[in-house]
Amino acid sequence: MKKVIGFICLTVLLIVSIFALWVSTKYTVPIMMYHNVDYTEKQEANWVSPERFETHMAFLEDHHYDVISFSDFIEAKKNGKKLSRKTVVITFDDGYDNNYTYALPVLRKHNLPAILFMPSARIDKEGHLTLAQLQEMMNSGIEIGSHTRNHEYLPDKPLSFQKDEIFLSKKELGAALNTNIMYFAYPIGGFSDEIVKMVREAGYDAAATTNRGYDRFNDDLYELNRIRFSDKDNSDMILRAKLSGYYNLFRGLKNPN
Repeated sequence: MKKVIGFICLTVLLIVSIFALWVSTKYTVPIMMYHNVDYTEKQEANWVSPERFETHMAFLEDHHYDVISFSDFIEAKKNGKKLSRKTVVITFDDGYDNNYTYALPVLRKHNLPAILFMPSARIDKEGHLTLAQLQEMMNSGIEIGSHTRNHEYLPDKPLSFQKDEIFLSKKELGAALNTNIMYFAYPIGGFSDEIVKMVREAGYDAAATTNRGYDRFNDDLYELNRIRFSDKDNSDMILRAKLSGYYNLFRGLKNPN
């Protein structure tokens, strides 16, 4: 009987060891995704209060995460460079003016880089960033990427519309900010093979989605999965889980379109 129990224990230990070894090979640099950094009456998926955002950024600093720019992350991926298992990338979508009012001072305080994906037709529109604010953010080390022109869900649109949103947003943002726009984010994360092809043809070096697509480990630079952060992420345990590098391994993924 003791031999049987010993054999079972050894087998379980072997299985657990093999599983742990397999999981360890699936580490993926967490790409944090924010939208609104502002006050709201109820918890919403795309909102984080300024105080909670400060807590998140302080957590990164206090626990010695290596926060790198989106560009550095892409270059490391292209060159096969190994990044530390405490590497993090910070992104913002939609270009809300509260990113300037509330997020930028916190990023400056903690000396953290980030990228903001901006719909080019929303510059200077109510509730969104002005051109002057975008330029100041760039001067503070915030990269600017394209989020199309009008923030429309691309898979539902005609081919000609998709092309204009992808190509013209790059051109308009580049001209307005006097820089080369190298990165793209799909509105609401939606994409298709044809959309990805156009993003490549437009000259973008990489593109980010939400949790859409089937590439959990961000091997494809044009289907980079990100992790949403909001006011609901209100404990060290949640932050540790989302920033562990293994969150993508166990969460559900959505059809890209």
